[in-house]
Amino acid sequence: MLASVIDTSPDEELSLELLDEIVPIGELAAMVDRFEEVATGLITDHHGQVIKTIGDEVLFVTDQPKDASLLALELLEEHLNDDMFPEVRVGMAYGNVLSRLVDVFGPVVNVASRLTSVAKPGRAGIARALADGLRGGEGLRIRRMRRTAVKGYDHLEPWSLKRPREIGDPRPTPRAAFVKAVEDAPAQVDDATRVARAALGSAIERPLREKSPKLDR
Repeated sequence: MLASVIDTSPDEELSLELLDEIVPIGELAAMVDRFEEVATGLITDHHGQVIKTIGDEVLFVTDQPKDASLLALELLEEHLNDDMFPEVRVGMAYGNVLSRLVDVFGPVVNVASRLTSVAKPGRAGIARALADGLRGGEGLRIRRMRRTAVKGYDHLEPWSLKRPREIGDPRPTPRAAFVKAVEDAPAQVDDATRVARAALGSAIERPLREKSPKLDR
């Protein structure tokens, strides 16, 4: 079974007072209601089951990874077609769960929650077991992200889930690809990333120094 968490929260925590200044509380309530209504409908359409809602999060399960992957992509894209639907992030993990009453428990649920926390708005983070099951699937693009440390998991390995690039889309330059990789990575920045950033800076500055020796002074 696959456990997934949808979250509408932004990258940074906002106080209710500040949030109310940005979005009136009535409009925020309407947005949450719309989110729950649309998310529930999409989950049902893809043979899933809503387990519970927790604030601005929804926990749901599905039996088939393919159903879950298509559902995740539709949820991520919904805000493009519906102004009242917020931009969301999705975390998904695949494996056995313990079902009791109307709730589910186990490491799979925990991993899905952690993946949601490291995903950026508008992105889906999936666990390796799910990535292995989806790799090569039509209409999907799976890419490994760098490992990160989260509560309970020192070496969590997230994978990103996206639609394939359209034919004719220009391939990014090496620098653009690097910047995109940093943006897609979880928020934690390790020494390797700092070294990579320094190396990128050196590679850019070196030709400038050769053309303008004054830069070395």
